[in-house]
Amino acid sequence: MAKRAILYIDLLGVQKLWASGGADEVRHRLVEFNEFITDQITFLSADLHREGDYTVVLAGDSVSVICEDFRQAIGIGTHLFTQAFYDTKKRDRPLWFRGAIGGWHNQYLTVNTKPITARGIHVGTQYQMENDYLGVLALEKSGFKGMRLLVSRRVIDDRDPEYQRDWPCPDSENSLGIVTRLHECTYPEDEYADVLWMADAEQHYRNLKKIMASRFKKATFDPDELVQAAWTRAVFDQVDSLIWSVQSSPRVAAAVASSSFNTPTGSSPVIRADGADDASSSLDSSSAENSERATQDLAVADLAEPPATSRDSTHER
Repeated sequence: MAKRAILYIDLLGVQKLWASGGADEVRHRLVEFNEFITDQITFLSADLHREGDYTVVLAGDSVSVICEDFRQAIGIGTHLFTQAFYDTKKRDRPLWFRGAIGGWHNQYLTVNTKPITARGIHVGTQYQMENDYLGVLALEKSGFKGMRLLVSRRVIDDRDPEYQRDWPCPDSENSLGIVTRLHECTYPEDEYADVLWMADAEQHYRNLKKIMASRFKKATFDPDELVQAAWTRAVFDQVDSLIWSVQSSPRVAAAVASSSFNTPTGSSPVIRADGADDASSSLDSSSAENSERATQDLAVADLAEPPATSRDSTHER
């Protein structure tokens, strides 16, 4: 089958390990990441696995998954991000990801090879990155923070039923869109939105919120990790507001969604008046307060076990 989408996920924090721990620490971290990815890929649900019709390119501290379509890319990304949270209690340093999804034009691999010759003799190999790969890499490196997964709303319809969840209010016409532009988060361009990977299923969302408190507490010992944790927690807080809007009356839900958070395709997205730097400094300055909140959360909630649900793609493995 032709491939139309690419999922790119980067493991955060490796660059700092080169200075703090050297090659041994980096090697250990890469082994952890690689083993996690190869293990979790085997547990994809049938509707995502599709008889193996996807290509995984795992290289060091990043992984690319070339997919049939955007639904598969979003599903696999949601699975990997969710399982990284459930993996928290298994290691001292949790896995923090940042991801992006882009279009693909049916190339076989993200990087192709070309021989290097000198005087008619083959002396080496040149590695050439595909343009689509560079595009999704540029999106992931564009400066947004937190454990977030971005996608362009030009390539998908965020109102498609595939990207709606009725779990906040199953007896209502209101639904929760899991591809959403968040008011309190920064984006490289107006076209991009977050994949709300934590909100794919209600039981998982409740557990992941508790795990977020545990991860935040661990992050207080590392300033760089704390910034990522703070932005991730900000996403969870905004998802709570979205859930409230879905569960409210249609008039309230429409007002909250249009004025603060969820912007339908084709309309002007709501953007903060202040820039990314102001938002980042605001989060940094409140890290002590957030840390105290996280510690208090832990006092009333143990690290959650994932529930047994029908969504195989988000079971703990």
